[in-house]
Amino acid sequence: MSASQKQPSQSTFGRNVIATSLLLATGLGAGATGSSAQEAIGVPFIGKNHLSFYTTEVSQDGIGVERTAIFGGAYGRAFGGRTDPVQISMIVRAGARPLDDLTSGVLDAATTLAATRQAPGIERLSLTAAAGVGVMLWGQGSAGDGLPDTGRSSLRVPLSAGAAYRLRAGGATIAPFAMLTTAYSRESDHVGGQRIGLDSGWRVGHTTGVSLSFTEMVLSVADVRRERGMPNHHRVVFSVGMSW
Repeated sequence: MSASQKQPSQSTFGRNVIATSLLLATGLGAGATGSSAQEAIGVPFIGKNHLSFYTTEVSQDGIGVERTAIFGGAYGRAFGGRTDPVQISMIVRAGARPLDDLTSGVLDAATTLAATRQAPGIERLSLTAAAGVGVMLWGQGSAGDGLPDTGRSSLRVPLSAGAAYRLRAGGATIAPFAMLTTAYSRESDHVGGQRIGLDSGWRVGHTTGVSLSFTEMVLSVADVRRERGMPNHHRVVFSVGMSW
């Protein structure tokens, strides 16, 4: 994207729901008393399946100058029984948004494998470890204006560990969570079909958030910080979904 192009607006949405992914939320039943798998990374289950929809912003340049909101969904599947000491789940998510024309847009997709267990001696505390891989593709077509096509690709491999603590409020469950992530990422820039830059490295970041659930529905907000290749300061992910 050329420097002369209009920068995305810094709206209230952009300031409060800032760029990812990686954190999504689904239902947590009001009657549940056991540990809900993957609460500690912001993806609680009550049944075998979850489906959620999210919005966030992603950054093309990694410093938030060129960024845009995306919208997407996630599906997760839990394996084993609810009484198993360790609960394992696979979560797949994808978000996208077209830009100025049919040749321009953003695609952000990832898959995560997570395992959760109840903390020994603390019934309401759950601990989760997760690993995954994600890719973001951002392209800007020339649209016949004589400028070359430009683009950026980012490959990310995160390793995460987190904790969540469940609180009851009438028929609802409130679960604040925190997660530490170390991730390897590799970003490359392209102009006119040719790669002009390549950068890679490790970065440690962290995420905090809270989910509010009632029956099989949940709202979740997570603040992701120090995520390489995304807005430099932080991004917020808002999601809503269900589990069955």
